[in-house]
Amino acid sequence: MAGPWTFTLLCGLLAATLIQATLSPTAVLILGPKVIKEKLTQELKDHNATSILQQLPLLSAMREKPAGGIPVLGSLVNTVLKHIIWLKVITANILQLQVKPSANDQELLVKIPLDMVAGFNTPLVKTIVEFHMTTEAQATIRMDTSA
Repeated sequence: MAGPWTFTLLCGLLAATLIQATLSPTAVLILGPKVIKEKLTQELKDHNATSILQQLPLLSAMREKPAGGIPVLGSLVNTVLKHIIWLKVITANILQLQVKPSANDQELLVKIPLDMVAGFNTPLVKTIVEFHMTTEAQATIRMDTSA
């Protein structure tokens, strides 16, 4: 006789558990601009992005792809580059990231402003010449909902 009552009690407890599980609100992951901005900022810090910027091979990259555009200006820049013996990012800072939805709200536009000081040396100048650069990297994050 205890068998059917035990079975009924177990079924009742299981049903109550299932009802509570289905009535509780489901967890929803909302990836808005604020969350993405916080996570991207943290990942850039975790991966030490500023030290990566300082290790960029600027001089070899500039020599590999000569300046184009206006011919006179391009040849002047290329001539100056031939006399530079050292070019390096001395300091780099990643400023406040900007994350904004695109016009069609299907993408997020991420702007990463960079503040860098680079230095170069030539045989003509005995000291390192420093120049300040402010630039911006942009990325687009798209959500593909088709599966």
